[in-house]
Amino acid sequence: MSRFDAIVVGGGPAGSTAARELAAAGARVLVVDRAEFPRYKACGGGIPLRTEKLLPFPIDSVVEDSVSLLQVSRQGHSRFVRDSGRPFAHMVMRERFDQLLLEQAQRAGAEFRPGTAVREVSLDGGVTVRAEGFEAAADYLVCADGAHSPVGTDQVIRRGLE
Repeated sequence: MSRFDAIVVGGGPAGSTAARELAAAGARVLVVDRAEFPRYKACGGGIPLRTEKLLPFPIDSVVEDSVSLLQVSRQGHSRFVRDSGRPFAHMVMRERFDQLLLEQAQRAGAEFRPGTAVREVSLDGGVTVRAEGFEAAADYLVCADGAHSPVGTDQVIRRGLE
């Protein structure tokens, strides 16, 4: 069984960023994701400029466009328009943006295991993650597998010796 300081479940923006930060600080990190990367992700793809400034690397290679005007309406009525006169966000395709973030995590030293759907997490003085034909242990677990996280549920997590 492989041993890590932290296992991050989910290779999207939150998981890749957490993995990059941990690895850059010297932790041995494993990122697992059920998908193969790059993978399509339905999303608006807006990255606020203040968020971009927090990243220690450029994202120019994945920026599709910049936004300075926002228009919102409800069925063509109750229209609200805000024009900042200068860009306040960049638009990205999540497939490319997520791949960039994951590559940065790997450059920092994180290992990546795609196509790994976590089936069980055991908590007993640490964490053990099991998937089909795969098992790894760590001191810490980061659940970054989305809003409907199957990993963060009691159906997947077993606590202590049962």
